Amino acid sequence: MRRKFADESDELPMSQLMAPGGWRSLRTIAEIYQKPSDEKLRAGLSRRADVREAARRGDVTTTNDNQPDAVAANPLPEVAVLG
Repeated sequence: MRRKFADESDELPMSQLMAPGGWRSLRTIAEIYQKPSDEKLRAGLSRRADVREAARRGDVTTTNDNQPDAVAANPLPEVAVLG
């Protein structure tokens, strides 16, 4: 039942999966309970290919918050050094 729970909940962040599953180690979940399935791998690759194709066509736009304009508009605050 724990393996089924881990596999069905693989979209959750590991830290959120640990508590309800009763695991104390992320390593235990990753190495023992979660196993990649061909179906999930194919679906993930297909979604990635679909998004890349849509971006190539211009159907999807992405933003990058690290552009120079964004940094200039919101500069980091100066920090005083105590000495």
